[in-house]
Parts: sequence; C-alpha cells; structure tokens
Amino acid sequence: MATVRVEALLGEEGKTYRLGLRFLAGKRGLKHEIVVPWIQKPGLALAGHLGHIEAGRLQFFGQSEASYLSSMSAIEQRTSLGALFERDIAGIIVSAEVARQRVLLHAARRAGVAVLQSTTPTPIFYDRISRFLSHHLTQESTVHGVLVDTFGIGVLI
Repeated sequence: MATVRVEALLGEEGKTYRLGLRFLAGKRGLKHEIVVPWIQKPGLALAGHLGHIEAGRLQFFGQSEASYLSSMSAIEQRTSLGALFERDIAGIIVSAEVARQRVLLHAARRAGVAVLQSTTPTPIFYDRISRFLSHHLTQESTVHGVLVDTFGIGVLI
C-alpha cells in the first residue's frame, strides 16, 4: 500500500503542486502517514457520527466546521475533537479563517496531530491536494501491446 507522510505536504513535493501550506501545530503529527487518496470534511464527525472517518485520511476544516465548533460549549468542543483524534486521522488542514481556532490547535497538539493552514482559496486548494494525493497514493499500471481492429472491434494483444 502506498503512503506519504504529512511532512511531504510542506516539502518540495508540496511546493511542486503549489499547495501553499504552512505549519500551525502538532509537530509530532508531521510523521503520520497519509494512506487515503482523498481529503474529507469532518462536519458530521464533529456532531458525533464517526462511522466514515478513516484512519490515515486528511481532514479539512473550513468555515462551516469552525462555525459549528464555535457554537459548542468548551466541554463539547474537547469531547468532539477528542473523538475525532481517536480515529488516527493523518492530519488536519484548515482554511485561513479557521487558523484562529485555539481549541482545535490545542487539542491537535495534545493528540499529536499536525495542523496545516492553506493559504490558497479552498476550491483551488482542493484541486491541487487531490492531484497530489492521487499521484502519490493511487495505483497505476502500464500495459504494452498492440491494438488490432478485428471486424470493427478493438482487440488489445
């Protein structure tokens, strides 16, 4: 199974894909392995529905997740984030407006999960991170052969 470390998002590979990420918290989490080739928004997980949170997957906190967290009491925030971090997520990427969420940064630091901030607009970032993860984590194969037209049907030999 292919993997890539969270720290690669900040290194030369991340720069090649122009991810525009900067480190915020959770230095131990930079060594975590990303194994799932797509990013996830954990809105339902913050509400307690954790069934679709996969270990080794990056989570993206945008404005809606930040707003929902802000609507919770301090105890609810710690409980919700603690449950999310127990799922062994690879790391968290936050949009610019979420970077000030102290409770998230503190909980991530305690759990050893890296938090990175995107400096590019979310739609552009999603496109770039998708290409990065796809390139590093999906299988590819090369097939050599000859394509022959047999009675109007293409046959690969």
